[in-house]
Amino acid sequence: MTGAGTFKPAARHVNGGGSYVLSDQAVSVPRPLVASGRWMARQFVSYTTKGLAAYGAIQPGILVMKADVEGIGQGLTLAVVCNVGAQGPAGATGEEEGWELMDTPAYGTFHQTGVGISHLSVEGFTLAGLGRSAED
Repeated sequence: MTGAGTFKPAARHVNGGGSYVLSDQAVSVPRPLVASGRWMARQFVSYTTKGLAAYGAIQPGILVMKADVEGIGQGLTLAVVCNVGAQGPAGATGEEEGWELMDTPAYGTFHQTGVGISHLSVEGFTLAGLGRSAED
């Protein structure tokens, strides 16, 4: 799953989206494609930094939103977790880095395979309109 967007916790606003590919991990390679398409952020649910300090322009935290995922479902809960490994425990939210899509109608809850990498920026930071802004 890939994506980009912006969000403003004080305004309870989120905007963004991206694409995804879902393959059957229970079989050997080449794994059959189960579904693929776009996803779109639809509703801000919550955001927390868990009191963790920023590291440069990166803010460890957890963003939860409702999202529509083509071919999978609408109004699904999508959590994005950003930890900052360079900070050690001071940059860890207590959750695994990456994303989790919860309670999908056909597949239940699933998490990315392998290493998930996410990035939440500090408040007001955007990059060419593709970055994320906590509250600009």
